[in-house]
Amino acid sequence: MNPVWSQGPRELLEHAYGHLSKGDGFDCRIAFISVDNAVEVMVKTYLSFSDKKPGVDALGNSETKIDKSTSFPKSLEMLQTVASDRIVGLNLEEIQHFHSIRNYLYHTFGLSVERSVVEAYAQIAKALFENLFESSLRIVQADRMGDASRFIVRWNALQEMLAAKLPTRAKHDQNAFVKFFVQINPELASLYEQVRRFRNTLVHGRLAETQEDISRQLDNVERLLEAGESEERPSKPVGTPRSKKTWSTQLNLDELRDQAKRFLEEKLQQRIKQLKPSLFETEDGRTGIRYSISRAYPTGKQTQFWFALHDPQIEFLNSHAQGFVAFVCVGAGVLYAPWNEFQAYVDDLGETSTDTGHWRHVILRRTGEGAIQMKFRGSGPGNRIDVSRWFVKRWPLVS
Repeated sequence: MNPVWSQGPRELLEHAYGHLSKGDGFDCRIAFISVDNAVEVMVKTYLSFSDKKPGVDALGNSETKIDKSTSFPKSLEMLQTVASDRIVGLNLEEIQHFHSIRNYLYHTFGLSVERSVVEAYAQIAKALFENLFESSLRIVQADRMGDASRFIVRWNALQEMLAAKLPTRAKHDQNAFVKFFVQINPELASLYEQVRRFRNTLVHGRLAETQEDISRQLDNVERLLEAGESEERPSKPVGTPRSKKTWSTQLNLDELRDQAKRFLEEKLQQRIKQLKPSLFETEDGRTGIRYSISRAYPTGKQTQFWFALHDPQIEFLNSHAQGFVAFVCVGAGVLYAPWNEFQAYVDDLGETSTDTGHWRHVILRRTGEGAIQMKFRGSGPGNRIDVSRWFVKRWPLVS
């Protein structure tokens, strides 16, 4: 549910997408101005209510309070102070750059702006809205945008995924993001740098690539997302860790899989066999189990665990008389759920599609109070459900 005070910026964004869907030229100009107006309104609206919302640090003294005379650059500085955890993956300097373009459009007759730049700014604004107001923003016209727009959407998803998997101190550190991919495969680190340069070129309107180039970079983002979200491979640390504080963690996958197998046999009271690294089946063939593991990713007072549920794995579970999912959260326990109950939530999960397959994102969150929540697509308080009833708090899984 959208908060009442978000209505203004939401209507401005809907107006912008309405013009953008009509074509180029004049409509792109009006769309860009509307997007920037929406950004300015949402920033100042959020700051106005930030000291009234639980869980949001209040703005300090009267000199830092937002009012009608507060400039846009000052508003962005204040937003960085009170909402740094809500703007992960969003560059406020770029928003200031877009704002300066808006000023030129206001005062220069005949000046236009490239459609790809408008689409990029619109998607950045949409992500900012959803992050600030913790509310999903569904705009029909946004689903009809081109590959440039979809690229920005997926880039934001990549940034969100990386921020969730790294410590708080590294959430805005692009070098830490690169090191994350170095652990998996140095080639992926180079690919990430290439995609990041492309993204910067796109949003600043200096794009000279063809449609095929944009499509290729979109595929590259999906490849990075798939590699980053997959936990079923051992990490490959670079060099020797200098201290215990390093964010790279080596998992003993064979030992964890053996523990999970014994845990499942204890629960099912019968022997099981491993068909694939992530799939088990009882010896009578009646019960199928999808198994996966995730290390812990601290995010402030909460901890997240990431898993993937691929279409073939769903088909495997559906092909059995009964099924279970077992998502092992290293150091915490395991989400052990009957498939006929868990399946009811699958269509609400985030998802990714590439040329090589389609999968759902199973994101579990352990709150500061110890509850286990599962995240749905989008953002906002309504995008998660308590699944503590399925969670077995036991570590190690077997003694």
